[in-house]
Amino acid sequence: DDSIGKILAALERTGKRDETLVVFFSDNGAIPNVRNDDPKYPGTYPAGRAGGSTLPLRGRKAQLYEGGIRVPALVHWPARLKPGVLEAPVHVIDWMPSLCRLAGYRPARNLKWDGQDVWPLISGGESPKPRTLYWAGVGFRSAALRHGDWKLVVHEGADEKVELFDLARDPNEQNELSEEHPDRVAELKRLLAETAAADRDAVATGDP
Repeated sequence: DDSIGKILAALERTGKRDETLVVFFSDNGAIPNVRNDDPKYPGTYPAGRAGGSTLPLRGRKAQLYEGGIRVPALVHWPARLKPGVLEAPVHVIDWMPSLCRLAGYRPARNLKWDGQDVWPLISGGESPKPRTLYWAGVGFRSAALRHGDWKLVVHEGADEKVELFDLARDPNEQNELSEEHPDRVAELKRLLAETAAADRDAVATGDP
């Protein structure tokens, strides 16, 4: 965070702040019970707790509940963007196609990017549309799929565990609804299988 401050200060000093797009977001939800002086990291830091909380959201870093995957994001570009709030779901994978479009890059072939260009949403030029979002857990031992406001979480193992949540009514994922909506679970599991089958298929190289 301190380094981001230095970058912004440099943009101010050089008069480039208004014409520079700055995107700042977290890579995952908070992790509790960590220390500021953790010996795993180089350097010397004051002792003390450094963990965080995602309350009231359920979950934490490395989990597929909202507390592990729903994070804040800030987009700042004074010359092009008006102040506002976007509540439509946006995924980290959307930044590749969005930033490439802004830079004027158009791939000559399909590079199989997982995300979609969300700049029309961010700039306010387009209304949000329902979409399907996918996450793979640590070691692919779990997976989650959001389709509209419905979210399916699948925990792999000898006894597969499936959870269904209605995020519109229950953003904190307190009410598990899989037994009440077996048909919806079946449909989302089908979508999850289709989406997961295309995971990690992006083309590694750009245009020849």
